[in-house]
Amino acid sequence: MARASTSGRRLPNRWHDSQLTPAGKESKIVVKSGGKNGQEVCSGMITVAIPSLDDRGLDSQVSGHFGRAPYFTVVKIEAGEVKEVKVLGNNAREGFHHEDLFSAFSREGVELIIAGGIGGGAVAHFEERGIDVLPGASGLVGDVVQAYIKGTLVANRSVIEWDRGHHHHH
Repeated sequence: MARASTSGRRLPNRWHDSQLTPAGKESKIVVKSGGKNGQEVCSGMITVAIPSLDDRGLDSQVSGHFGRAPYFTVVKIEAGEVKEVKVLGNNAREGFHHEDLFSAFSREGVELIIAGGIGGGAVAHFEERGIDVLPGASGLVGDVVQAYIKGTLVANRSVIEWDRGHHHHH
């Protein structure tokens, strides 16, 4: 089952209706719980990267740890439909380097990372460079993508590891 819990972050307005977060402030990400009458909520075009346990694309399981994921499934979504699926190997996982992944994601046009668990350093690195991060996802990549398209996938930022004994070796 594809799920995550609420955080108030919202997906970009070009994908969803503009709404205010509970604190009354706009943020870059809009997460909305479902369209009216089951209609698709994601109507724009976006490329999403999802850390995956194997190279089966939409049939892969979401990896619980972003940096140690052996693969990333890159999904191009247009007008509420999956248009292209590509699987990238994570060559950076032995000596984890955010910049290597950022370069690979930039080449693919990635604008959003949907992850399971992820470190605060990685979140900051990608968000500073214009790639939004939705943590807390689990289940099959294809189910997570469909939940995102329908607007039912919401972020759980409490799963972000903020350096509590969590160190990368460079």
